[in-house]
Amino acid sequence: MKKKVGILAGVLTLCLGGVVSAAGIWGSYKGNDIIRLTVEGVPVQVADAPAINYDNRTLVPLYLLQQAGLEYKWDGATKTVDIQKPKGVSPEAHEQSLDKAKLYAEIAMQYRALEALEDGIDLEVTYAMLMDEEDFALVSDPFEESRQKYNDIVDKVNALTSWMQRYNERNDLKQILSKYADALKAHDASYENLKKYHKTEVEADLNSYFSNRSRGDSLTLDAGEKANRGVEKYMELMTDIQ
Repeated sequence: MKKKVGILAGVLTLCLGGVVSAAGIWGSYKGNDIIRLTVEGVPVQVADAPAINYDNRTLVPLYLLQQAGLEYKWDGATKTVDIQKPKGVSPEAHEQSLDKAKLYAEIAMQYRALEALEDGIDLEVTYAMLMDEEDFALVSDPFEESRQKYNDIVDKVNALTSWMQRYNERNDLKQILSKYADALKAHDASYENLKKYHKTEVEADLNSYFSNRSRGDSLTLDAGEKANRGVEKYMELMTDIQ
C-alpha cells in the first residue's frame, strides 16, 4: 500500500457510539476535524493521514491502529484487510502460571525454613557448650528441636518432588538438606566429645570436640547461605511469572 493515501483509502471505519466532533480542537485535515488517538492516555504518533471525523463517523488509518497495538494483514489484490485478534492468555495458560507461582512460593518457604534452621542449630550448639555434668545427665539430645524441624522440611521437600518434576524444576533443596544432615552428625559427635572431656579432662577429647564443632559450624553456615540465595531466587521467580 502506498505511503501517500487518500483519507478514504486504507482506513478502517469505526462506528463509535457517542463520538462527536472535536470542533477542530486538534486541527483539521482536508476540511474534517482531526481526532486524537490515544492508548491508555498516551497519544499515538501521527506520521501520515490522521484520524478524522467524517460524516459523524470516526475514520482511523490502519497504520495508527497498528501503532496502537492492533495487528492486520493487507491484501492488495482483493483490497481486503484482515484484522488479527489480540492474543490473550488462555485459561489453561493462566491456570498453569498460577500453579507454577504456587510451586515457587512453596519452594521459597522451604528455603526460608532451611535458612532459619541455621540459627536454631547455632543456638543449640552454644547451649551444649555451656552444659555441665548435671545437664549431661538430663539432656540426651541438645539438638532435638533442630532435628525435628529438619525432618519436617525433608517431608515437605519430598512431597514437592512430583510437583517440581511436572515443570522440570531443579534446585538445591536436597543438597542443602544433606549439608544440614552432615552438620548435625558433626555436632552430635562434638557433644559426645564434650561429655567425655568433662569426665576425663583429656586434651585429645577437647581437641576432638573443637574439630567436630568447627566442621559442623562450617557446614551449617554454608547451608544457611545457600538457603538464603534460594529464598531470593524463588521470590523473584514467583513475582516474574506473567
